[in-house]
Amino acid sequence: MRTTKNISGHGRPLILPDESTEHMFFLRASVEGRRKKTNIYPASANWRYRNAWLAQQGNKSGFDVLAVQIKSRSIKIEDRSGHCFSIDCSDFIGFLRVTHKQKFTEAMHNGIGPVGRVFGIGMLIIYSGQ
Repeated sequence: MRTTKNISGHGRPLILPDESTEHMFFLRASVEGRRKKTNIYPASANWRYRNAWLAQQGNKSGFDVLAVQIKSRSIKIEDRSGHCFSIDCSDFIGFLRVTHKQKFTEAMHNGIGPVGRVFGIGMLIIYSGQ
């Protein structure tokens, strides 16, 4: 979870979107599948898998993707013990429609996807145009 405190910008309370509203969004996520308790990452060029993954995450998180552009790469990470590993880093930018306000609010607070949050991956950013 990002924070339990009231979030505000420039001293004004943050207003979370209502259902049926449309917004531009940005999401940097680690797209993965699971096989035998192991994370499986799709090839960087596999945009169909990433598109389907985002649609599935949107369904769980209270939004529909209206349009999206996807860029992906693999990033190397070194943990505190010096162990190096790679994870997928996919950038999604596009437009979404909120379908379920409570689920969407939870996604805004908790992030999307189970991998990489400790590395700043999975936080959904929306632009409301206000």
